[in-house]
Amino acid sequence: MSFGCVDEEMRDLRALIQHIMGRGYKSFAIHVGERLPSDFGSKGIEEFASFLASMLQQSPGRRSSTSALLKDQFLVC
Repeated sequence: MSFGCVDEEMRDLRALIQHIMGRGYKSFAIHVGERLPSDFGSKGIEEFASFLASMLQQSPGRRSSTSALLKDQFLVC
C-alpha cells in the first residue's frame, strides 16, 4: 500500500523512518520535538512522539491497533 506515493518516495520514506526510529525512542522524540511549534510543550511533544512511534513500528505485531490509537492519550484530552 503506497498512499499515493511512487515507489521511490516510499523507499525514501521507509529509509527515513528506519533511520530515525533505529536511533532509539529518545532520539525520535527529540527529532519530533524539533519540528513542532515552540508552544507545543514538553508534555505535548512526549505524547505526540509516543503516538507516532506506536504507529511507525515496522513489525505489525508491535504496531498499535486502530482502536488503541483512537484511545491514545494524545487524542484523548
